[in-house]
Amino acid sequence: MDDKTKYVWKMLGKWYGYPDCCIDALCKGEQKRGGCFTGTGFVPCTECYDKPVEDVVAHIKVNRWSSEELLDWSARSYNNKEELVFIKNFWRCMGESYDRNKSD
Repeated sequence: MDDKTKYVWKMLGKWYGYPDCCIDALCKGEQKRGGCFTGTGFVPCTECYDKPVEDVVAHIKVNRWSSEELLDWSARSYNNKEELVFIKNFWRCMGESYDRNKSD
């Protein structure tokens, strides 16, 4: 994963309130798949995988900027044009932010 992609994934992880250790593990390819979070969009690191689910969810809820519920991905619909525009613009803006910071 290149640096720009890592930067965007880190910002997106922050948006959803994911623990820093899990974001870092994802960027390094060291996340642990499966378990209670399958299908939620969240892939924990090995340490958070072994924590009580309630503790991880509590961390995410407290730190989450997004209003989207964590475990509501099964009902998610991409028919919502506003959400699609937001996601597209979020990725574009994070890429531009990376480019600006990289050149400084």
